[in-house]
Amino acid sequence: SGDSVWILFRNNNQNIRDSWVSRSTDLAATFDTATDVDATDWQINACPISGPRLARSGDSLLAVWMSAANGTGHIYLNSLHAATMQAGHQLDFSDGSDPQSVHTQPDITASGDTVGVVYVKKAKEINFHFSTNGTSNLINQSTQFAIPDHILRYPSLSFRNGVFHLIYVDATDGNVIYRQGHLTQSSAVAEPADVFDVSIFPNPTTGIITVQTDRNPITALAVTDSHGKTIYLPGKIRQSEYQFAIDLRNNPPGIYFIHVNRKDGREYTKAISLQF
Repeated sequence: SGDSVWILFRNNNQNIRDSWVSRSTDLAATFDTATDVDATDWQINACPISGPRLARSGDSLLAVWMSAANGTGHIYLNSLHAATMQAGHQLDFSDGSDPQSVHTQPDITASGDTVGVVYVKKAKEINFHFSTNGTSNLINQSTQFAIPDHILRYPSLSFRNGVFHLIYVDATDGNVIYRQGHLTQSSAVAEPADVFDVSIFPNPTTGIITVQTDRNPITALAVTDSHGKTIYLPGKIRQSEYQFAIDLRNNPPGIYFIHVNRKDGREYTKAISLQF
């Protein structure tokens, strides 16, 4: 931003490995201000291999990192004002029902008030948290991706043009997996069609959703759960099909992904929340 540059790093102050943010106002020629954004005070005589990550959201910087100060690797997030370097309130992503589960390898992305955080849980599950209201409710809005008996690593997350892009490594098969989700502020009314000319509503839903396109017919449609399993495929699609009704009432509450292919070749994916 102008001549300002911010860096996030894990410091070593007598083996206390807190995460710090430092600022330069002369294009990284010098760094004159630094803030400790990490209140965990993790003391370890080693160099942790899970590094911190930083994202810019308006006037705020969002830092995410792993710390095992409490004996088990947890993911934390803190924000600080980009100009004053004043730190805010620290969030802990640990699972209250399973506080001993190991979380590691976090990443973060932000654009305006939209924030996404991803990390590995127990080496077997990718946890993805998201919010369209900054860090508000970021802890509670999440979905998980897992492959039975597979080791998952190195998630990386970005957000652009209303779509989250997530990649991670299946270390068991040696594959790189890509997922995307179109997330908007939850609304129980119909959302306007975007540049892809696709509307999916209501969101959240109690079971019945409508997929609609105005100018380009739908050629393929599918619904997958958070594990990538296909739970819905329509029957034969007519050449001039512009609207579908999908019934998810026999499925458990959670996040589902609607995948739509149109006649013009464009593909569209959106996440919806099923609530009872």
